[in-house]
Amino acid sequence: MKSVRILFMCVGVAILLGGVAKAQKMPMDVYIRTAKIDILSGDPERYQEALDYLDSLTHYYGPIPETYFWKSMIYVDFIDKTAELDKKSEYVAEFAAYADSLKQACSNEEIKKKYRKNCEKGDEFLPKTDSTAVKYWREFYNAGVKHLDDIKVIKQDMSEQMDSATQAFYDKKLEAAQDSVIDYMSLTLLLDSSDYKPYFAIATIYGQRSELDKSSEMLQKALDYTTDETSKSQILIQIAYDYLNGGKYCESIPFLRQYLDLAPTDISNMFNLAAVYNRCGKYDSAVVIYRKMYDLDSANVDALTGMGKFYNQMALEYMDSMKTESKAGDTAAARQFTKKRDMAFDSAKVFFRKAFEVAPDDQFVAEELGVVCYVTEDYECAIPAFKKLTEIQPGNADNWTSLGDSYVKTRQWEKAARAYEKVVEIEPNNKPIWESLEALYHQLGETENEKKAQTKLKEG
Repeated sequence: MKSVRILFMCVGVAILLGGVAKAQKMPMDVYIRTAKIDILSGDPERYQEALDYLDSLTHYYGPIPETYFWKSMIYVDFIDKTAELDKKSEYVAEFAAYADSLKQACSNEEIKKKYRKNCEKGDEFLPKTDSTAVKYWREFYNAGVKHLDDIKVIKQDMSEQMDSATQAFYDKKLEAAQDSVIDYMSLTLLLDSSDYKPYFAIATIYGQRSELDKSSEMLQKALDYTTDETSKSQILIQIAYDYLNGGKYCESIPFLRQYLDLAPTDISNMFNLAAVYNRCGKYDSAVVIYRKMYDLDSANVDALTGMGKFYNQMALEYMDSMKTESKAGDTAAARQFTKKRDMAFDSAKVFFRKAFEVAPDDQFVAEELGVVCYVTEDYECAIPAFKKLTEIQPGNADNWTSLGDSYVKTRQWEKAARAYEKVVEIEPNNKPIWESLEALYHQLGETENEKKAQTKLKEG
């Protein structure tokens, strides 16, 4: 009772002097015990007075661990009694700041040991604040995850046909759930900013809102705190796709490349990386990736066509160089470029032919094979490709023309005539083809058809 009377006498003196901060210095335990009485009362209106006493203790005695412990406990009560997330966020930030100051004070060897003796003892200071932080982190994270689950349900509901009023209702509901995810996950980051999962959850919301720059920023923060390869892979690929979806193709390369290091057999990612390399003008890098794809799956059409296109482009570049050197009168240099052109075309043809064997109904493959074979005067190679194109696009006169031309080059007169006949069915006034048909009919001894061609040419 005597100590209590002394306490209240001291408090009275403090009040008379105009507040705790201006009061005469009191013994340390007086500040602590007085603050504890206010805190343990459970009355939020008395918490400010407790904070004033604890501030005075720090002012007179320095960073004593117990000061920060009791300050953090005040904000625990504020957190528990506050429903509004924005206000709760302020209190969580205060709690986290005092908990951090407590750790620093407890590890500060310049502070006397007697003041630090309860830092890690039993359920005192550090264990208490640490367990409290963990408890809140788990509560906030689970709340955020629940809202993520709610979003899935809302989106499912929104996928059903509904009127504009109902759609607007669900739009607001979705926005509110997304905001809650960001708010709750942000609270967890105040308590522990070294866990990647909240960053990833927030990035997910920004991605849903097409705020791709914000999504990438949060994902890269998540990446800084990710250690297991599975999570890292997931984050890397999401960052890459944020850049791709935002039209920033070249910026996606480092992340697609890192993902490839973690998932070296993911052919779909290899294809995307190669496509981006091509788009960014890094053709040599693209072909390296296509080669990796081919090594994993020699029947992969994307790999085969990718390498075919690369060598085809190289051949065209060598052809341009050959023409330049020829005009300059450097015959030797032109001859070297001609050899390189022919080798590149041969390589392109090898890969397109393999692709055609694997995917004979692929129009792009058939077109590329037909053209490269025709350009290299390998007409026997070109015929199956153009023939397939006439099956895929029977109404395309150019395909029939190319097929007919290939038959002519291989002296297959009757087949050439039948192909050209398809051309004039589609384009009745195609004079060059009628001229070719006239010559073919004469060669084949098809007199009536020859007369028909001559009549058509006279009409034209």
